[in-house]
Amino acid sequence: MNILEAINDGLRRFTDFKGRSNRKQYLSFLLFYILVDLFINLANPNGTTINNVIMGALIVPLIAVEIRRSHDVGKSGWWILVPFYSIYLMFIESVPEAPIEKPEL
Repeated sequence: MNILEAINDGLRRFTDFKGRSNRKQYLSFLLFYILVDLFINLANPNGTTINNVIMGALIVPLIAVEIRRSHDVGKSGWWILVPFYSIYLMFIESVPEAPIEKPEL
């Protein structure tokens, strides 16, 4: 999955607060969020209304990606309320998924 696919996945699954997002998806979407904010502030430094609208629209997908990344490291989504936990999510490895056991016939 390349960076654009990871960003697209974050935007498409903005209502999905279950499941998992790997570190690349999380970092790609976080970088996208920061670059959009930086571009808007540089392009229109006095336009706080447009900045608030765009950043308000992107905050829900960012929270969804953070919650899915939290699930990926084996924690509850509520951990994103802890200060600096987002930085921790950048560096921690994913927890492998448990294999699904097939019932024997």
